[in-house]
Amino acid sequence: MRPWRLCTIHQVEQLKIIIRVLPIMIACMLHALAVSQQTGFSVLQANTMDRHMFGSFKIPAASTGVFPMLTIMIVLPFYDKVVLPYARKVTGTERGITFLQRLGLGYGMGIAAMVLSGIVEAQRRRIAVKNGLIGKPGAVVPMSVFWLIPQLCLMGVGEAFTGVGQAEFFYDQVPEGMRSTAGSINSAISGIGVYVSAIVLTGVQKLSARDGKVSWLDDNLNKARLDRYYYIVAGLIGINLLYFLVVSNWYTYKNAVVNPSPDDDADEEMKDGIKVSTQEQELLEVKGVEEAISV
Repeated sequence: MRPWRLCTIHQVEQLKIIIRVLPIMIACMLHALAVSQQTGFSVLQANTMDRHMFGSFKIPAASTGVFPMLTIMIVLPFYDKVVLPYARKVTGTERGITFLQRLGLGYGMGIAAMVLSGIVEAQRRRIAVKNGLIGKPGAVVPMSVFWLIPQLCLMGVGEAFTGVGQAEFFYDQVPEGMRSTAGSINSAISGIGVYVSAIVLTGVQKLSARDGKVSWLDDNLNKARLDRYYYIVAGLIGINLLYFLVVSNWYTYKNAVVNPSPDDDADEEMKDGIKVSTQEQELLEVKGVEEAISV
């Protein structure tokens, strides 16, 4: 007897849910490209900038990673207490904005953060060239490290939308039997995104260093063109956002998979947000058994 011949309508709908979620997963993977680049290169940039604060006190270069975290800590309560109630009044829905709208806002913030990163880095390099520091990678560029804060805060705002929205989306939209692994799916997507980031990084470094040219990602940031790399990443995320808008427009939320008519007197069972007629399940099972016997 073949088990697949005994699949119920509910099981078929679960498989359809997983297939529908896959395109959204791909978009989430590519978004991790921006996060991984921002956290890594911002430390290298800060190491070449003026990090003095309150006179002689100098902040560590690695402490720039604190600003996205602080932004997330501020944005999340503000969103829950201020933005969400207002959004509920405007949209008339319990969530205020949908999961996919929240993800789209986060992706837009990621693009803005990468563009701003390119602008700040171009200015930092311009100042380094003007002061004759292009051949001195260890020299401090007379530009405050706090110019990096706006781009880091933008990235933090984006993560506040995408991080929480992504976790809520997969927990709510995957079949009920997979909810315990929703967190693992979210982590796996971020991990794959880091691998994609490494591939892009390696590709840009090799292509830009052809014919003996200085790589855009050279160890000496004053010679490198990190700003161009930021713009490339912003372009890739922009393409990913367009792809996300297309697939999200086609996406149907799980609770709207089956809409039985109000005149249907058959008993209904609610599983994973899918209304399935018990009578339909029994008929399908009987049919599967008959086919298995005939084989």
